[in-house]
Amino acid sequence: MAALAAGTVVRILLTRRSALTRSVALLLTVFEFSVLIFLIVCFAQRYSQPSAFVLKSPTFVWLFVLISLRALRFDPLEILVAGGAAVMGWAVVLAWTLADSPPGTVTRDFVAYMTGSRILIGAEVEKLIALSMFTAALAMAMHRGESFLRDLWTRTHELAKTLRKEKLLIRKLEAETQERVRANTLLRDALYKDSLTGSASSAWLDLQIEERSSLTERASLLLVLIDLCQFRQFNEVLGHNQGNGILISAARLLEADYAGRAQVFRVSSDEFALLFDDEISVSDSEAVCRELLQLFELPLGTGAARFSGGVNIGAALAKNGSEAIHLRSNASLALNAAKRRGRQHSQVYSKDQRARAEALARIELALPDALKRRELFLAYQPIVHLQTRRLAGWEALLRWNSPEFGEVAPSDFIPVLEETGRIDQIGCEILGEAVRDAEAMSRQLGRSDLFVSVNVSAKQLNAPEPLISAVGEAVSRYANLKLELTESCVANDPDSASEVLFRLKRAGALLAIDDFGTGMSSLAHIHRYPFDTIKLDRTFVQSEHGQLTRGIVQLADSIRLSTIAEGIETRAQMTQMRDMGATYGQGFLWGRAAPLSSWLTGSPASFE
Repeated sequence: MAALAAGTVVRILLTRRSALTRSVALLLTVFEFSVLIFLIVCFAQRYSQPSAFVLKSPTFVWLFVLISLRALRFDPLEILVAGGAAVMGWAVVLAWTLADSPPGTVTRDFVAYMTGSRILIGAEVEKLIALSMFTAALAMAMHRGESFLRDLWTRTHELAKTLRKEKLLIRKLEAETQERVRANTLLRDALYKDSLTGSASSAWLDLQIEERSSLTERASLLLVLIDLCQFRQFNEVLGHNQGNGILISAARLLEADYAGRAQVFRVSSDEFALLFDDEISVSDSEAVCRELLQLFELPLGTGAARFSGGVNIGAALAKNGSEAIHLRSNASLALNAAKRRGRQHSQVYSKDQRARAEALARIELALPDALKRRELFLAYQPIVHLQTRRLAGWEALLRWNSPEFGEVAPSDFIPVLEETGRIDQIGCEILGEAVRDAEAMSRQLGRSDLFVSVNVSAKQLNAPEPLISAVGEAVSRYANLKLELTESCVANDPDSASEVLFRLKRAGALLAIDDFGTGMSSLAHIHRYPFDTIKLDRTFVQSEHGQLTRGIVQLADSIRLSTIAEGIETRAQMTQMRDMGATYGQGFLWGRAAPLSSWLTGSPASFE
């Protein structure tokens, strides 16, 4: 019994590890049935029982168990072999029992069969038939279900493989999704977040305006642009590291002051923006501009790297979606208008600014052809000595008479020349033409003491070599050359400007500061520069505060600076400026600027 049980366990274990080959399975079958037959013989001999009792033992059940175990392999042939072996083995046992039993052993009485050593042939034949039918039925079932079961097994195996692959694919997709999310986050930050300050970027501002434009049918949308004045010069002098620190400080200042009220953006190197989407009126916009001007009055940074250039501010308000489309360009127009007024100014957009911008754009397009056709020319306005009422010199003024636009104001086209970089070449050409014309006009008038003043742009001081060379050449031809520079030429970079001014002075030019009093100039530091003349702005001439004007004239005289009173239009103004001690006068009282031809054919000015 132990050997039979051990064989059965071995078969089960081997079957679980891997499928048995047919030869191994058949060998195990022979072993098992041999042990079973041997068990029956041993049972009969061991207990000295009549052989008929062997047929009453539970061995028949073992035959069914052994045959059923073959079903684990789903092999019909193996089942038939096992069942045939069982039938033959039991038939042999039956034959041996009949041969070994005494005569009269066979009976038809079931009671005698169960209680004595009798053999019931019908019962044994029934067993053999049952065993044969069970084997045949099981083999047939296995044969019919073999392809289905194998296909099911194959498909189940494939399904398991597919599920494993899908699991791996899902893990891979999850990893790729996480990587894609990280990449999208990095890309979004790169596009919509300023890497230096951490504020939102210019692209994010455009997207926000586009998204919110559909929401402004009932709510106003205000965009405020903040430009750090003279930041480029600060960056160049102190270095980009210090400049970056100032930009970060500006961003933190805006975020701290406008947290919860507006979004903060950095839209260019030195320009920030605030976007409000609350109910805001034009007066509210102006109040925000004033707040920002006050906010940036104190310097940014600490120590030697402090930035105190101030800001210019441009604001635009959109009341509906159609206006929001042009919100950013409108704010830029307002900012440009504020910049034209100097530092620390603000401007809220109005429709006339766009009309002016469009006109300036047309002028900018027409200017290159105008230069080729020499439509720009010099006109000369007289400058008079107030004490003698005699002509002292001229100011050379650049004019443009366009066939398309008519007379174009210098304030419209000169900034275009500066922005496009043409002012350097034009400025040098003007110097040469002005001294040639002054020489011709002086000769016509029989005078050799007249000076000619030529305006110099602040842009020309940034790369002064062509200007200094042109001045040296001009002075060699006409000694009485005076250069007029505005306060911004000095204020932007005092040290560099001082060096250039002294070089111009050594080249032989006289120097005058133009429009004195309109900016931040004071006589307390003007004397540090080699100026010869102060040109008082027309507001001093036409002002009712004469004592202030008188004080400036007297202080200028004390440091040996001559003065030109600009904008004199009446004899009363002339008399007043003369009595205050002003050296020269200039204005419509003596005539407007006239071209060279007018001065050569006869004096276009009145000096009575």
